[in-house]
Amino acid sequence: MARPAGATRSECAPGSNTQEVMHSMQIVDFRITRFQFARDRIIGDSQVRADEVNAAAIELIDAAGNVGLGFVQSLFQPLPSEEELNRVFRAEAWPGLEGQIAGGLAHRVSRPRGGNARRMSVSFDEGLQQAVWDLFAKATRQPLWALLGSRRRSVRARGMTRPGPPRSPGARRRPRTAPARARGHRGPPPRARVWTLAAGLPRRGWAPPAARPSGRA
Repeated sequence: MARPAGATRSECAPGSNTQEVMHSMQIVDFRITRFQFARDRIIGDSQVRADEVNAAAIELIDAAGNVGLGFVQSLFQPLPSEEELNRVFRAEAWPGLEGQIAGGLAHRVSRPRGGNARRMSVSFDEGLQQAVWDLFAKATRQPLWALLGSRRRSVRARGMTRPGPPRSPGARRRPRTAPARARGHRGPPPRARVWTLAAGLPRRGWAPPAARPSGRA
């Protein structure tokens, strides 16, 4: 079939548009932003505690301008400075990302360790997975939940409460789920009971809503 007047052979080639799309999906840049601020409450237990947030945002940018976002967190120790994070990322993570397509990275199967596959100096791994999948979804113009095959547009929000202080013998337990329910959350029971259920231990009087007798709150 003759090509249109004025059109070049490359413009009429069947794969030319595909090549342009693939080029636009290549990762060309990144940004790292460090965060450190006090928590609104202490997180921890009798052995450990954390009173500040230490995190960093990883942004992967493709040639079309799409940005994939992921997060790195250190629960108990501050992260290195932003300059050091950028240096480590560029030296240890960026060589395997530059020019790659997010979809290919998301589905790539490789050995977990050995040779040049080893842990990075900073734990970027989970944040990179988040950023790669987020960028993959944005490059295909669909939300991540749809890309992953989900059909529900919403999920039920659940609130969790911390166990209260020790009770004196015979004292009545005060409900601690009211603040969460006031914000629209539904279940589950206090966290200590959730741990009991997860461990397969006796329910100690609590039953799932479907098994509760009618009229019970």
